[in-house]
Amino acid sequence: MPIRYKELMNNIPGVFFRCACDEHWTMRHMSEGVEALTGYGVNHIVGNKVFSFASLIHPDDVDYVEREVLDAVESHASWNLEYRLKRRDGNYIWVSEQGVGIYDANNKVEYLDGFVADISERKRIEEALLHSEERIRELAYYDSLTGLPNRNLMFETITDQLEILYRSVALLYIDLDRFKAVNDSFGHDVGDETLVKVAKRLQQVVPKDELVARIGGDEFMVLCRSNTDTDTCIQLARNIIDQVGKPLTVCGNAVELGASIGIGFSDTDGSSMRALITSADNAMFKAKQAGMNLIQISNGYLLNKAA
Repeated sequence: MPIRYKELMNNIPGVFFRCACDEHWTMRHMSEGVEALTGYGVNHIVGNKVFSFASLIHPDDVDYVEREVLDAVESHASWNLEYRLKRRDGNYIWVSEQGVGIYDANNKVEYLDGFVADISERKRIEEALLHSEERIRELAYYDSLTGLPNRNLMFETITDQLEILYRSVALLYIDLDRFKAVNDSFGHDVGDETLVKVAKRLQQVVPKDELVARIGGDEFMVLCRSNTDTDTCIQLARNIIDQVGKPLTVCGNAVELGASIGIGFSDTDGSSMRALITSADNAMFKAKQAGMNLIQISNGYLLNKAA
């Protein structure tokens, strides 16, 4: 190899290589950048004198790398891979490998030529961006106090169910009774902790296939997607009232709550998200006006919590 090309290859960050397409991927040539990349010198790896370069690949990535390289060689295509590589200090780094097969006159592969570069920093940035995106979604779709889905996620889910999946749903609109007295008597810190405990109780009683959300203040919603039968929704409302009404101790204070619940059904109250929410909200308001621990169905029936 002309000296000027050898100097160029050794000065570029990363590793140029040529290896045999054999069982051990025997390295025939590697640029000196392999030491900066792996901590091992050329004399360790070329000719597999101490070990093979392939043996440094993370065990979980070996099959993927081998499969992709062999598929590319068979189809006379180049490959571009990302995988983890073990350094001499025991740490793994992310690398990118680009390569191509070199064929003889009989179209039989003789060597594999390629370049390997450290992309760990890029991977760290990608991971940080992913976490940022997850955090943004969390802030946009989940209540920061209770951890429940918020109104944005609830409204989008209702829309998806009605307009995209064309599924019938039922909506329980829940407003806590006596919650204002908690804030007035014990302060907002106790009020906030009370909402957290109520949220946990709702999660315990609402089936996992249904969606429970905090809409704001002391208002919650439950979207019934798997079972929208009227009797089933009424029983769920009763279970919620029983669960919310159990005695609570919050920061050393005895707290007593109730719940007023309105129930709307997409089959009878309109097939749009706004129509369904308005129907359930109006029903909840009527239950609230009529007393405490009452259930108002949108078609006009007012029920108490007793079976």
